[in-house]
Amino acid sequence: MPSSVKRIFLPSKTLKDFQYLEECKDQGLNVREKAKQLVSLLKDDERLRNERARALKAKERFAQAASGFGSDGMVSQHSIK
Repeated sequence: MPSSVKRIFLPSKTLKDFQYLEECKDQGLNVREKAKQLVSLLKDDERLRNERARALKAKERFAQAASGFGSDGMVSQHSIK
């Protein structure tokens, strides 16, 4: 596990027990669930590599799509194939 990941691992584990009640309603459930998902991801090196690769591909797709639009929101002619 990379050291940068290890630095966020402990706080993420702590958030698995996060409690926040508002008007007798558990508002911390979403935080606890996301923390559990994050800890699970950080423990699985292969899944972490796959998610990073998937995120990079998505970033590249979005950057490519954004480069085809001008500031006026219109598609530029050179981006149409």
